[in-house]
Amino acid sequence: MKQVKGSMFKMIVKAIRANKSGAYDKILSAKDRKFLSQNILSASWYPFDIYKRAFNALAEVQAKDKTDMWIQWGRMEGEATMTTLYKQTIVEGDPHMAMEKFKRFFKLMYDFGELIIERISDKELTITYKDFEPDFKLYYYVGIGWVERFLELCGCKEVKSNFIAKSWEGAKETTLQIAWK
Repeated sequence: MKQVKGSMFKMIVKAIRANKSGAYDKILSAKDRKFLSQNILSASWYPFDIYKRAFNALAEVQAKDKTDMWIQWGRMEGEATMTTLYKQTIVEGDPHMAMEKFKRFFKLMYDFGELIIERISDKELTITYKDFEPDFKLYYYVGIGWVERFLELCGCKEVKSNFIAKSWEGAKETTLQIAWK
């Protein structure tokens, strides 16, 4: 069974709990809603399938398929997480070393999948999500925002990224190309 760390799950649960409209009652099962009502501990592991359903429910209610909103959410949550709990991951002035730490962070958050980071030049790299959830489209958009903001926190300027392979469109893996000044 795939698992996700509570520190990642808490962001989703907090956003769902903040909505008092009842919209999630129509989307999430009673079992999922009961699970989401419990106290989520940052250091504990939780079932990835519930995380994914909650994430997709949040997408349906809050942002529909507006990927720009998900990129922005990734930027905000990335900064909130990487400047508090995982601030030792930020390496000012050495984005490639920081991305190696980010790769280890990813492994701490998910007990499956792998990030493969390939250095293209001093100011460019690719990130490939290997053996991760291929159909989790919005997660990858959150990832763009998260990584862009993380690199900015490491001192990079004008960070730009784009997909060069999309697993939800049939590619074997999802790959991002990221460049900065």
